[in-house]
Amino acid sequence: MAFVKKTWKDRISDYPNRRIIDDGVITKTVTVSRSEGTVTEAGDSFNASNMNDLEARIEDGFNTAGASSLDELSDVDITEPTNSQVLRYDEDSGKWVNVDGGGDYTAGENISLAGNVISVIDFMTSAEAHTLWANT
Repeated sequence: MAFVKKTWKDRISDYPNRRIIDDGVITKTVTVSRSEGTVTEAGDSFNASNMNDLEARIEDGFNTAGASSLDELSDVDITEPTNSQVLRYDEDSGKWVNVDGGGDYTAGENISLAGNVISVIDFMTSAEAHTLWANT
């Protein structure tokens, strides 16, 4: 989903600190001012300038983050994807392509996946593979 940038505007009115007090008996218009005590941390102002700066930084982040889907990556070539497919690097095209899953895979010298079985070879003795997990 693409980021949709919002343009924030400051609220402008004739009397921004005016409030109406209505206790059910008397209605009175008053001007309110802050009386917060000692401010130990001023914090950031909530205003259009700060919010628009935040929107711009978020938009920049989305733009520099790059692709939002695999198909947008320059080194990926996906054609008619189906369930259970995996990406495999194609050295001839220099791209990752979608292929049917399954088959035998080797991760380094000592770990392999064959069908539903993950195996490891005892690298200390180069002994026969031991099954780590099998989906039976």
